[in-house]
Amino acid sequence: MVFMAHDLRTVQFASAGQPSLQLEGRMHLPAGPGPFPAAVVAHPHPLWGGTMDTPVLVRIAQALVERGWTALRFNFRGVGRSQGSYDEGRGETDDFIGALNWLTVQDEVDAGSLVVAGYSFGAWIGARVVTRDERIQAYAAVALPMGEPYHVDLSRFNCPKFFIVGARDTVSPPELLRQYVGGLPDPKTLRVIRGMDHFLLGFEQVVADHVADFLLSFL
Repeated sequence: MVFMAHDLRTVQFASAGQPSLQLEGRMHLPAGPGPFPAAVVAHPHPLWGGTMDTPVLVRIAQALVERGWTALRFNFRGVGRSQGSYDEGRGETDDFIGALNWLTVQDEVDAGSLVVAGYSFGAWIGARVVTRDERIQAYAAVALPMGEPYHVDLSRFNCPKFFIVGARDTVSPPELLRQYVGGLPDPKTLRVIRGMDHFLLGFEQVVADHVADFLLSFL
């Protein structure tokens, strides 16, 4: 069944860290009574222009809503109207956990069906979060950066994992990502898209559909 988008809300919530910064987000809600499975979707690097309005994030959220999910995309600290400043991943991890905390107490959300997804820097922060938050039931990474300081040990995360990368990506070289994914426990899936590089231009809907279909399939 395909659900049409019903509501898009501007929301505000607190980071999980100290000081308790206020962050801005957009919550996508499908039609129907709910509660719905829910995803938090995180944006690329704040210092390189990443925001919650990065096109692939918007497409992922829309694709999830069309499949009956709630999706929350948000700005990390120091981006847009979110308070604070860039913190090299430490504070951004608290921001992501704050988004999860807020999302799970919303009436429209099924807190037992919670997943995370991210693009580039957002995928790295998402990986950091899944290693410490047992509420998360699946993880989807778009163009996960390889190498230091981005390595995260996911060897104990036994829930479904999905990785998608472009064959021309130099930030997340497919051969390095393949080695990384190969060392992770099942279930796991890797998709390499021909012609696509790290910036995904022209491939936003392709990526969004792959991510949303994966998340739909694990339930």
